[in-house]
Amino acid sequence: MATVRYGVLLSGATVAVLLTACTSGGGTAASTSASPSAVPKGPRTTATYTPKRDATAAELQETAEQLRKRAAVLGLTAPQIEAAAGKITVTAVNATGDELAALATQGELAFRPVLAVAPSGPPTGAPAGTVVGPTAEGVVPPGLTAAYLALDCADPAQRTDRQTSPTAEAVACSRTTESGGHWEKLALGPVAVDGKNVKKAETALDPQNSGGWQIMLTFDDAGAKAFAEVTGRLSGTDTPTNQFAIVVDGLVASHPAVRSAITDGSAVISGTFTQDEAKRLAAQLSDHLTVGLTPAGATTSPG
Repeated sequence: MATVRYGVLLSGATVAVLLTACTSGGGTAASTSASPSAVPKGPRTTATYTPKRDATAAELQETAEQLRKRAAVLGLTAPQIEAAAGKITVTAVNATGDELAALATQGELAFRPVLAVAPSGPPTGAPAGTVVGPTAEGVVPPGLTAAYLALDCADPAQRTDRQTSPTAEAVACSRTTESGGHWEKLALGPVAVDGKNVKKAETALDPQNSGGWQIMLTFDDAGAKAFAEVTGRLSGTDTPTNQFAIVVDGLVASHPAVRSAITDGSAVISGTFTQDEAKRLAAQLSDHLTVGLTPAGATTSPG
């Protein structure tokens, strides 16, 4: 298969974990903070989040605990997280806007079998007017034919989340990065493994990509069982139906070929991530928020 922007090593290879998610401990405290003497100097930013639906105090407390885990993955400095008065506030030293945005982003991850794939748009740097043939590998289901033919992934406006239901087939875009890379469009089967079954997401240096970073996923029992079943089934088929698409927020990060069943309950997303990109995605995937959150403003004060 072609090299893709976020190639996925579907294995449980052991690597040194440099950044790990962690909890803040038990109890029912509404907030956590470092002792005053341990707080580093620097501007302190306080972000406020409101729930996207009616939520109980217990649900907000649980969501605040999940944000603490995410804050640890992101490496936020001296975070203080409080759930009170129907909202959640987060204060951290030297925090960037991207980090605070990632903290509350749900991060929708799904694993879908590939049914068909075709180029969608000319190679990067190709002369104007270059045409890419529409021939697809695989079989596009009849119900997706019109949407598949109409999809042009070379058009940024069309690279949107087109997944209407986890139980329905879908079309999606993916970007290759080999020499003369191009956009591809894919027809995908229903979700085989849901991102909600990811128990933990950690970041580490990619030993096969000098200077690159990867995200190591660990599934819960249900996810591990589903992952083993579908990778075993796909490994016995021909291209492209032996491929497994990793879909993040509606875009296919990669669609690697599966060689054999993966039974250890883990997967690794690797490729061209910077450290910050890997940290943000790992934070978004490490713990699905009980209550979705909407940013409601932020203020910064001198340290």
